[in-house]
Amino acid sequence: MTALWIYLSLTLLVAAWLGLAMWRRLDQFDWHYRRGDIWIGFCMGMLLWPVLLILKPSLILRGGAIRNDQPQALDFASTNAAQRRRVHQLIENPPPCGVQVSYDFPNSKDSTQPVAMIFNAADVQNHFKGDSLPMFWEDEQMAIVKYITGRDDTLPGPTPVPDAIDFEKMATQLIDAGIGSVRCLACKVFYNAGELSLSTPELHPGWNFAEYSCPAGHSLLSRRHIHVYTRRPSAH
Repeated sequence: MTALWIYLSLTLLVAAWLGLAMWRRLDQFDWHYRRGDIWIGFCMGMLLWPVLLILKPSLILRGGAIRNDQPQALDFASTNAAQRRRVHQLIENPPPCGVQVSYDFPNSKDSTQPVAMIFNAADVQNHFKGDSLPMFWEDEQMAIVKYITGRDDTLPGPTPVPDAIDFEKMATQLIDAGIGSVRCLACKVFYNAGELSLSTPELHPGWNFAEYSCPAGHSLLSRRHIHVYTRRPSAH
């Protein structure tokens, strides 16, 4: 009976310790995106604390059971929480933005190396002024607006668009409008967007990609153009 009371007392102590870790270490993004995982971790830690203290003490002693500081690729809840936290920090404290901004476009057709793009920050602001931005997350829209409008035109050289902001669709819309410049990996020079050729192959089921080429005919990059759905033949 004494052993049971000791176990229950220690369990309450572990629960209090994890509760303190939840209060001190979790923020609004954890609670919004990871609420279920947090409570599962809390319950597992409270029930299995003797085993966890032997196999992985950090899950209890450092609150690892309820906080995921290094989310894996498939841990969508933790990844979302970390991403939204990063974007919120950009809104609160945007990095320096100069007269030009650079962006590494990820969808290169002939190479795994990203394609470098450069835009005048004022052109970015003027092109999208008064329009809704092509971004899924509202906080990323706020972050890019704070970044661009807070620019310092005395800063030399292009400043990179923060990685936490999904700038890909904005970049393609700017290039489509003839704004900015793109570096050809083969020519090793930047071409103005107006010099590029845009081709759209014959449509086929699934995603169809529009392709940009430089004046020398080198394929620069491709982007999603249109998705074609096909109706399955009905069974008779």
